[in-house]
Amino acid sequence: MELVANIWPYVSLHPYLFLFLGMLVGGETFLLPAAYLAAKGTLTFPLVIFFASLATLVSDTTWYFMGCFFQLEKILSWKIFFKKREISLKIFSVFKEHSRKLLFISKFVYGTRTLIQVLSGAIRMPFFLYTAVNLFGIMSYLMVISLAALLTKKSLANFAGISYNEYVSAAIFIFVIVLIHICLKKWLGKKLIAPSSQPGTKSGQ
Repeated sequence: MELVANIWPYVSLHPYLFLFLGMLVGGETFLLPAAYLAAKGTLTFPLVIFFASLATLVSDTTWYFMGCFFQLEKILSWKIFFKKREISLKIFSVFKEHSRKLLFISKFVYGTRTLIQVLSGAIRMPFFLYTAVNLFGIMSYLMVISLAALLTKKSLANFAGISYNEYVSAAIFIFVIVLIHICLKKWLGKKLIAPSSQPGTKSGQ
C-alpha cells in the first residue's frame, strides 16, 4: 500500500504514460480500469484507445519477431505455451490453416494473444498482412471494451432506487469482461485441440 501511495501522484499526473507502460507488461490488467475511468469521465476514450493500441501493437510485434527469430521446433517445445508435444502440434496445425482468423480472435481471448503472435512469426506471415489483421483486431477489441464500459456505467446509473458506488460499478464491469474471456478461452481451446477437419474439407483463412 505504501508503494501505491508513493507512485500514485505520478500516475495521476501522467495517466496515459502509465497506461502505455502498464499495457506493455500487464495487458488487460491495466486496460479494464482505464476503460472504466474513461466511461466515468476521468480519462478520455480517444487517448485511452490510442495509447492502449500503441502499447499492444509494440508488444505484439515484439513477439512476432521473436517467432521469426527462433526455429519452429524450439517454439513448439516451449513449456510456457505447450504442456505436451502432441498438443503443440495440433495447435500449430490448426493455426496454419486459420492463421488470420485466429490472429483476430486472439485479441478477445485472454491468455492466447502472445502465443498467436509468436506463431504468426513462426509461419512467416507477411509483416504487412500481420500488422493489418492485428491492428484491426486490436481496434475492434478496444471498441468493444469501451462500449461495454459505457453500457455498464449507464445501465447502473439508470436503475432507480438502487444505490451503488463507483467501486461496485467497476467491479461488475471487470467481472463481466473476465467471464466472457474465460468462456471464449474454453471455446477456442476446444477448437484448437479438437481433431482436425476431415480430408476434402476446405480450410478457411
